[in-house]
Formats: sequence, C-alpha cells, structure tokens
Amino acid sequence: MPRRWLLPLSLVLLGGCTAYRAHRPHVETLYLQDGTEGYSINCGDDDLACAKRAGDLCGSAGFDEVRPAGVRMLRDPDADFILVVRCKSDD
Repeated sequence: MPRRWLLPLSLVLLGGCTAYRAHRPHVETLYLQDGTEGYSINCGDDDLACAKRAGDLCGSAGFDEVRPAGVRMLRDPDADFILVVRCKSDD
C-alpha cells in the first residue's frame, strides 16, 4: 500500500473507534433497595443498546429490569433512556 494512504486510513480508523465509544452506553454500578448490586445504563436514545449492554454485563445468567413500584416507563422524546437492571444468579 502506498504511504500516501497511510495517514488518511489511520484517521478514518481512529474516527470510527471514537464514534463507537461515544455511542456506547454509560454504566454506573449501584445498590438496589434490597441491598443487591445493580446497574444503571444510560443509552441516550438507543433502547436496544441498553439491552445489549445489560446482556454484556450479566452474561448468560441474564438480567431483570428493575423499576420502582407504580412507575410507568413512558419515554420523554427529549430525555435519555435509562435502564436499571439486576443480574440473575447462575444458580
């Protein structure tokens, strides 16, 4: 490959990695009301990214969505989607 393509190709690849990291859901570990550990996953406007990230965190055991009793999950179009999950045990 000619050297003149090396710099532009490197910039394109670096830009792609940066864009991927910018859209990756932000995760915070938290403790739920019953004392178990859970995760708050902020996915912006990509609901499916939340579920995928929860699956990555919890592995094959899976996860349960946690929400306070009586709270309906209505989406505000201007608000980020935040998913709170608890990983299931492998038992």
